[in-house]
Amino acid sequence: MSSRPTLNSPQKFGEKPSVETCASSGASSNLQKWWVKKVDGGYSLINAITQLPLVVDGSAVAQQDPNHNTATAFKFIGDGVSASTSIPAVFSCSTTVTSPKEVVRVSSEQNDSNEVALATNVLDGNPNTFWHTQWSPSETKHPHQLVVGLAQEAEICAISLTPRQGVSSGAANGQIKDFDLYATTDRTVAAGTNLAAWGEPVLSATLPAGQSVQWVPLKAPITTQYLLLVSKTAQVATQNYTTLGEFSVDMTGEDTLRPVVEKVADVTTDVGTAISVPVKAADASPLAFAASGLPAVSIDEATGVISGTPTAAGVSSVEVTVTDAKGNQATTSFTITVTPKASPSPSVSPSPQPTPTKSPTGKPTKFPTAKPTGKPTVKPEVPRSAPYTIPGSHMINGRTWFTTCEAYSQTERCRTDIWATVVVKTATGFEVRQGWAFNNLTYLPMMTRAQWAGNPLARTGTWTAADGRDWRTECDTAATGGNGCRSYTKATVYAALPKAGGGYRFTQQSQWVFNNIVQFR
Repeated sequence: MSSRPTLNSPQKFGEKPSVETCASSGASSNLQKWWVKKVDGGYSLINAITQLPLVVDGSAVAQQDPNHNTATAFKFIGDGVSASTSIPAVFSCSTTVTSPKEVVRVSSEQNDSNEVALATNVLDGNPNTFWHTQWSPSETKHPHQLVVGLAQEAEICAISLTPRQGVSSGAANGQIKDFDLYATTDRTVAAGTNLAAWGEPVLSATLPAGQSVQWVPLKAPITTQYLLLVSKTAQVATQNYTTLGEFSVDMTGEDTLRPVVEKVADVTTDVGTAISVPVKAADASPLAFAASGLPAVSIDEATGVISGTPTAAGVSSVEVTVTDAKGNQATTSFTITVTPKASPSPSVSPSPQPTPTKSPTGKPTKFPTAKPTGKPTVKPEVPRSAPYTIPGSHMINGRTWFTTCEAYSQTERCRTDIWATVVVKTATGFEVRQGWAFNNLTYLPMMTRAQWAGNPLARTGTWTAADGRDWRTECDTAATGGNGCRSYTKATVYAALPKAGGGYRFTQQSQWVFNNIVQFR
């Protein structure tokens, strides 16, 4: 491999970037890799792992959240892109990223009392579910085949493969290394087992190990409806199985789809009381928010959060318009009712002073308090990154995320939701819906381990909460890093398995589900 320079860019302005030499082994084999995307006025550079574009501000350069800072457009000089970069010129080819609509055929999947890990999991929009080829009672050896179908014929230019997620010892099992991709518009070919009928692969690639989403472009766009993924080898050569979390495709063509906007509930508040109302929306491209009828408050054009303090009583009819990068719009309406602030009447006589009890009353609580205690301190500045610690809407790897942050004791807690296909249990059964699903909570590194003392979220162990739910926490592991903890709760997880003749077969099982991460200062 010839040596060429590559850029290492920080994610915070003020820190210095570096240019180093690529190598096939050693420390520099982990240098940052960059995608080149055609934009108006030139090209943007997007980090292949963080999915964040490069932004230049004066003499400073950093990776930044595109919802907060506009990506800088660069121009290549000299002999062109191929001579100026240490990676192939990979162009992001579409703003329309979608999951196929069906699994047409799969050569192997695990489905018994030991584990249910069906191929349909790669289409459910949830990276925490996965397909696993048969491992019990016996293993099915490579190659493994998965055939998926789009809703109709379409021109595609890339695919994205999300490896199985999680922190268990088996989470890395069966990660795909070498694969071929075939395409056809003939359903008979797609449903059959004759590989020769598919012709030559439209793509052959080798993936790196790890849990990051792998975006793989085609050499040229193709028109197809059915795709055959052939997993030929695993990252660990001795493993005879394949796992995969999500499978999505990039479709070319004009984006005519409107953003999906979640209904906002009516708001009631008092004069002089601050409000914060998030407007949640999903689309395959960055969104802009605007609102009319607001009562002396404003909307953040980038995040969609309405905030401010009303100064006068009244009822306001609010309409929010959400616009995507192609100008497609969607609206949602709700009311904000502001009531006069009540004036307290003076009491006739002073209230009596309370008499202290001679001894404590009641039994001590069995579990630590929800929030750590300690003397208030000034919150330190901490690095933030999308989507987990920057408030607002984020579009990353074709998925829409929404994060809100709030004060928590002497730190800050951020909640992240993701737009996904979810199964909901109702009074009459189960339903499959598109909506926001909880992803995780992140406690920022503003408090020391000592300040968290006594809180079960910050020490290794298991416990049962007051509501009867079982919890477990692990700290200082490979999954958490050397200065943090992750907590999981035992929950009932619902799944929808498509039937051959239409409809779904629903299942439910109890399993550990990732809930939050605590980072220490």
